[in-house]
Amino acid sequence: MPGALALLRAGFARNLQYRLAHMFNNFGSAVFGFIYMALWQAASRGRALGPYAAHALITYIAVNQCLLWVTTFTTRGLGIGTWVRTGQIALEMHRPLPFFSRVMAEEAGHIAYNFCYRSLPLALLFAWLGDLSVQRLTIHGGIEFAAAALIAAYTGLCLNYLVGLSAFWLTEIRFAHTLMLAVSTVASGTMVPLALMPGWAARIATQLPFASLSNVPDNIFLGVATPDIWLVPCVWVAVLTAAAIAMTAAARRKLEIQGG
Repeated sequence: MPGALALLRAGFARNLQYRLAHMFNNFGSAVFGFIYMALWQAASRGRALGPYAAHALITYIAVNQCLLWVTTFTTRGLGIGTWVRTGQIALEMHRPLPFFSRVMAEEAGHIAYNFCYRSLPLALLFAWLGDLSVQRLTIHGGIEFAAAALIAAYTGLCLNYLVGLSAFWLTEIRFAHTLMLAVSTVASGTMVPLALMPGWAARIATQLPFASLSNVPDNIFLGVATPDIWLVPCVWVAVLTAAAIAMTAAARRKLEIQGG
Protein backbone atom coordinates (compact mmCIF):
# COMPACT_ATOMS: atom_id res chain seq x y z
CA MET A 1 0.00 0.00 0.00
CA PRO A 2 2.74 2.61 0.78
CA GLY A 3 4.34 1.83 -2.58
CA ALA A 4 1.06 2.29 -4.42
CA LEU A 5 0.45 5.62 -2.66
CA ALA A 6 3.96 6.77 -3.57
CA LEU A 7 3.28 5.94 -7.22
CA LEU A 8 -0.04 7.77 -7.09
CA ARG A 9 1.68 10.87 -5.72
CA ALA A 10 4.40 10.58 -8.36
CA GLY A 11 1.82 10.35 -11.15
CA PHE A 12 0.09 13.45 -9.77
CA ALA A 13 3.33 15.43 -9.34
CA ARG A 14 4.59 14.61 -12.83
CA ASN A 15 1.56 16.25 -14.41
CA LEU A 16 2.01 19.43 -12.38
CA GLN A 17 4.84 20.39 -14.72
CA TYR A 18 2.36 20.88 -17.58
CA ARG A 19 -0.37 22.93 -15.93
CA LEU A 20 -0.20 25.80 -18.44
CA ALA A 21 -0.57 23.46 -21.42
CA HIS A 22 -3.50 21.77 -19.73
CA MET A 23 -5.27 25.12 -19.35
CA PHE A 24 -5.54 25.23 -23.15
CA ASN A 25 -6.97 21.70 -23.09
CA ASN A 26 -9.63 22.94 -20.67
CA PHE A 27 -10.47 25.80 -23.03
CA GLY A 28 -10.94 23.36 -25.92
CA SER A 29 -13.05 21.02 -23.80
CA ALA A 30 -15.28 23.92 -22.73
CA VAL A 31 -15.72 25.05 -26.35
CA PHE A 32 -16.72 21.56 -27.47
CA GLY A 33 -19.08 21.35 -24.51
CA PHE A 34 -20.84 24.57 -25.52
CA ILE A 35 -21.10 23.36 -29.12
CA TYR A 36 -22.76 20.10 -28.01
CA MET A 37 -25.09 22.05 -25.73
CA ALA A 38 -26.14 24.31 -28.60
CA LEU A 39 -26.81 21.28 -30.81
CA TRP A 40 -29.00 19.63 -28.16
CA GLN A 41 -30.84 22.88 -27.50
CA ALA A 42 -31.64 23.09 -31.21
CA ALA A 43 -32.66 19.42 -31.34
CA SER A 44 -34.94 19.57 -28.30
CA ARG A 45 -36.50 22.97 -29.14
CA GLY A 46 -37.23 23.44 -25.46
CA ARG A 47 -39.12 20.13 -25.19
CA ALA A 48 -38.36 17.07 -23.08
CA LEU A 49 -36.70 14.16 -24.86
CA GLY A 50 -37.23 10.73 -23.34
CA PRO A 51 -36.71 10.94 -19.57
CA TYR A 52 -34.79 14.22 -19.87
CA ALA A 53 -36.24 17.69 -19.53
CA ALA A 54 -34.89 20.24 -22.00
CA HIS A 55 -32.36 21.78 -19.62
CA ALA A 56 -31.42 18.35 -18.24
CA LEU A 57 -29.82 17.56 -21.61
CA ILE A 58 -27.59 20.62 -21.19
CA THR A 59 -26.60 19.43 -17.73
CA TYR A 60 -25.99 15.95 -19.20
CA ILE A 61 -23.44 17.39 -21.63
CA ALA A 62 -21.77 19.47 -18.90
CA VAL A 63 -21.38 16.43 -16.63
CA ASN A 64 -20.00 14.44 -19.57
CA GLN A 65 -17.34 17.02 -20.39
CA CYS A 66 -16.14 16.90 -16.78
CA LEU A 67 -16.19 13.10 -16.58
CA LEU A 68 -14.21 12.58 -19.79
CA TRP A 69 -11.01 13.71 -18.08
CA VAL A 70 -11.21 10.96 -15.46
CA THR A 71 -12.70 8.16 -17.56
CA THR A 72 -11.48 8.48 -21.14
CA PHE A 73 -8.67 11.01 -21.61
CA THR A 74 -5.99 8.95 -19.90
CA THR A 75 -2.59 7.70 -21.08
CA ARG A 76 -2.97 5.51 -24.16
CA GLY A 77 -2.65 1.91 -23.04
CA LEU A 78 -1.40 3.27 -19.70
CA GLY A 79 2.05 3.42 -21.31
CA ILE A 80 2.34 -0.37 -21.61
CA GLY A 81 2.51 -0.29 -25.41
CA THR A 82 5.58 1.95 -25.33
CA TRP A 83 7.30 -0.33 -22.80
CA VAL A 84 6.68 -3.36 -25.00
CA ARG A 85 8.01 -1.60 -28.08
CA THR A 86 11.20 -0.41 -26.35
CA GLY A 87 11.79 -3.58 -24.34
CA GLN A 88 11.45 -1.76 -21.02
CA ILE A 89 8.54 -4.06 -20.18
CA ALA A 90 11.02 -6.75 -19.05
CA LEU A 91 12.17 -4.44 -16.25
CA GLU A 92 8.71 -3.11 -15.43
CA MET A 93 7.27 -6.58 -14.93
CA HIS A 94 10.01 -7.53 -12.47
CA ARG A 95 9.61 -4.61 -10.11
CA PRO A 96 8.58 -5.47 -6.50
CA LEU A 97 4.94 -4.35 -6.72
CA PRO A 98 2.48 -6.46 -8.76
CA PHE A 99 2.42 -5.09 -12.30
CA PHE A 100 -1.35 -4.54 -12.42
CA SER A 101 -1.44 -2.69 -9.09
CA ARG A 102 1.59 -0.56 -9.92
CA VAL A 103 0.39 0.57 -13.33
CA MET A 104 -3.11 1.31 -12.03
CA ALA A 105 -1.76 3.27 -9.04
CA GLU A 106 0.48 5.44 -11.18
CA GLU A 107 -2.32 6.21 -13.64
CA ALA A 108 -4.64 6.92 -10.70
CA GLY A 109 -2.31 9.81 -9.86
CA HIS A 110 -2.79 11.11 -13.40
CA ILE A 111 -6.57 10.83 -12.99
CA ALA A 112 -6.43 12.61 -9.62
CA TYR A 113 -4.54 15.44 -11.31
CA ASN A 114 -7.10 15.56 -14.14
CA PHE A 115 -9.89 15.81 -11.57
CA CYS A 116 -8.26 18.72 -9.72
CA TYR A 117 -6.97 20.71 -12.70
CA ARG A 118 -9.36 19.76 -15.47
CA SER A 119 -12.69 18.32 -14.33
CA LEU A 120 -13.12 20.64 -11.36
CA PRO A 121 -12.35 23.90 -13.24
CA LEU A 122 -14.75 22.84 -16.01
CA ALA A 123 -17.45 22.02 -13.45
CA LEU A 124 -17.01 25.45 -11.82
CA LEU A 125 -17.21 27.15 -15.23
CA PHE A 126 -20.36 25.28 -16.25
CA ALA A 127 -21.95 25.87 -12.84
CA TRP A 128 -21.15 29.59 -13.04
CA LEU A 129 -22.76 29.84 -16.48
CA GLY A 130 -25.81 27.89 -15.35
CA ASP A 131 -25.18 24.83 -17.51
CA LEU A 132 -24.49 22.51 -14.57
CA SER A 133 -27.42 22.39 -12.17
CA VAL A 134 -25.63 21.19 -9.03
CA GLN A 135 -28.60 22.19 -6.88
CA ARG A 136 -30.54 19.19 -8.16
CA LEU A 137 -28.23 16.90 -6.13
CA THR A 138 -29.25 15.83 -2.64
CA ILE A 139 -26.61 14.65 -0.17
CA HIS A 140 -27.56 11.05 -0.90
CA GLY A 141 -27.50 11.75 -4.63
CA GLY A 142 -24.10 13.40 -4.34
CA ILE A 143 -22.66 10.34 -2.59
CA GLU A 144 -24.16 8.06 -5.24
CA PHE A 145 -22.75 10.23 -8.01
CA ALA A 146 -19.28 10.22 -6.41
CA ALA A 147 -19.41 6.41 -6.16
CA ALA A 148 -20.54 6.14 -9.79
CA ALA A 149 -17.72 8.48 -10.89
CA LEU A 150 -15.15 6.32 -9.05
CA ILE A 151 -16.54 3.18 -10.73
CA ALA A 152 -16.43 4.99 -14.08
CA ALA A 153 -12.79 5.98 -13.57
CA TYR A 154 -11.80 2.44 -12.54
CA THR A 155 -13.70 0.90 -15.47
CA GLY A 156 -11.96 3.26 -17.87
CA LEU A 157 -8.59 2.34 -16.35
CA CYS A 158 -9.26 -1.39 -16.72
CA LEU A 159 -10.34 -1.03 -20.36
CA ASN A 160 -7.26 1.03 -21.16
CA TYR A 161 -5.06 -1.45 -19.28
CA LEU A 162 -6.38 -4.32 -21.41
CA VAL A 163 -5.70 -2.29 -24.54
CA GLY A 164 -2.14 -1.70 -23.31
CA LEU A 165 -1.58 -5.40 -22.63
CA SER A 166 -2.72 -6.23 -26.16
CA ALA A 167 0.69 -4.90 -27.26
CA PHE A 168 2.16 -8.27 -26.26
CA TRP A 169 0.28 -9.78 -29.19
CA LEU A 170 -0.28 -6.81 -31.51
CA THR A 171 2.96 -4.83 -30.92
CA GLU A 172 1.23 -1.60 -32.02
CA ILE A 173 -1.89 -0.62 -30.07
CA ARG A 174 -2.95 2.60 -31.78
CA PHE A 175 -5.72 0.88 -33.75
CA ALA A 176 -6.98 -0.98 -30.66
CA HIS A 177 -7.00 2.26 -28.67
CA THR A 178 -8.78 4.20 -31.42
CA LEU A 179 -11.36 1.43 -31.78
CA MET A 180 -12.00 1.42 -28.04
CA LEU A 181 -12.48 5.21 -28.03
CA ALA A 182 -14.88 5.03 -30.98
CA VAL A 183 -17.00 2.28 -29.41
CA SER A 184 -16.86 4.00 -26.03
CA THR A 185 -18.07 7.32 -27.45
CA VAL A 186 -21.21 5.65 -28.80
CA ALA A 187 -21.90 2.91 -26.24
CA SER A 188 -21.23 5.05 -23.16
CA GLY A 189 -23.85 7.65 -24.05
CA THR A 190 -21.25 10.42 -24.31
CA MET A 191 -22.61 11.85 -27.57
CA VAL A 192 -26.21 10.59 -27.41
CA PRO A 193 -27.87 9.49 -24.15
CA LEU A 194 -28.59 5.76 -24.27
CA ALA A 195 -32.24 6.41 -23.39
CA LEU A 196 -32.62 8.26 -26.70
CA MET A 197 -31.20 5.45 -28.83
CA PRO A 198 -33.40 2.87 -30.62
CA GLY A 199 -34.70 0.29 -28.16
CA TRP A 200 -32.49 -2.60 -29.29
CA ALA A 201 -29.35 -0.44 -29.32
CA ALA A 202 -30.09 0.96 -25.86
CA ARG A 203 -30.66 -2.53 -24.44
CA ILE A 204 -27.31 -3.75 -25.77
CA ALA A 205 -25.37 -0.63 -24.76
CA THR A 206 -26.65 -0.60 -21.18
CA GLN A 207 -25.27 -4.12 -20.69
CA LEU A 208 -21.75 -3.18 -21.82
CA PRO A 209 -19.00 -1.82 -19.54
CA PHE A 210 -18.91 1.45 -21.51
CA ALA A 211 -22.27 2.48 -20.01
CA SER A 212 -20.51 2.88 -16.67
CA LEU A 213 -18.33 5.66 -18.10
CA SER A 214 -21.12 8.12 -18.80
CA ASN A 215 -24.68 6.83 -18.80
CA VAL A 216 -24.70 5.62 -15.19
CA PRO A 217 -23.15 8.69 -13.46
CA ASP A 218 -25.09 11.10 -15.69
CA ASN A 219 -28.45 9.51 -14.91
CA ILE A 220 -27.65 9.45 -11.20
CA PHE A 221 -26.70 13.13 -11.32
CA LEU A 222 -29.94 13.99 -13.13
CA GLY A 223 -32.05 11.88 -10.75
CA VAL A 224 -33.51 9.65 -13.47
CA ALA A 225 -31.64 6.44 -12.51
CA THR A 226 -33.49 3.31 -11.43
CA PRO A 227 -32.34 1.29 -8.36
CA ASP A 228 -31.00 -1.55 -10.52
CA ILE A 229 -28.58 0.77 -12.34
CA TRP A 230 -25.74 -0.41 -10.07
CA LEU A 231 -25.90 -4.07 -11.07
CA VAL A 232 -24.19 -3.92 -14.47
CA PRO A 233 -21.32 -1.57 -13.40
CA CYS A 234 -20.49 -3.69 -10.33
CA VAL A 235 -20.51 -6.90 -12.36
CA TRP A 236 -18.20 -5.37 -14.95
CA VAL A 237 -15.80 -4.11 -12.27
CA ALA A 238 -15.35 -7.71 -11.11
CA VAL A 239 -15.14 -9.10 -14.66
CA LEU A 240 -12.64 -6.50 -15.90
CA THR A 241 -10.44 -6.91 -12.81
CA ALA A 242 -10.35 -10.69 -13.26
CA ALA A 243 -9.67 -10.27 -16.99
CA ALA A 244 -6.83 -7.82 -16.31
CA ILE A 245 -5.17 -10.16 -13.80
CA ALA A 246 -5.56 -13.18 -16.09
CA MET A 247 -4.24 -11.28 -19.12
CA THR A 248 -1.29 -9.99 -17.07
CA ALA A 249 -0.36 -13.58 -16.19
CA ALA A 250 -0.61 -14.58 -19.86
CA ALA A 251 1.52 -11.59 -20.90
CA ARG A 252 4.17 -12.50 -18.30
CA ARG A 253 4.35 -16.05 -19.64
CA LYS A 254 4.70 -14.73 -23.19
CA LEU A 255 7.47 -12.37 -22.08
CA GLU A 256 9.39 -15.19 -20.40
CA ILE A 257 9.03 -17.45 -23.44
CA GLN A 258 10.24 -14.74 -25.80
CA GLY A 259 12.99 -13.46 -23.52
CA GLY A 260 14.28 -16.80 -22.29
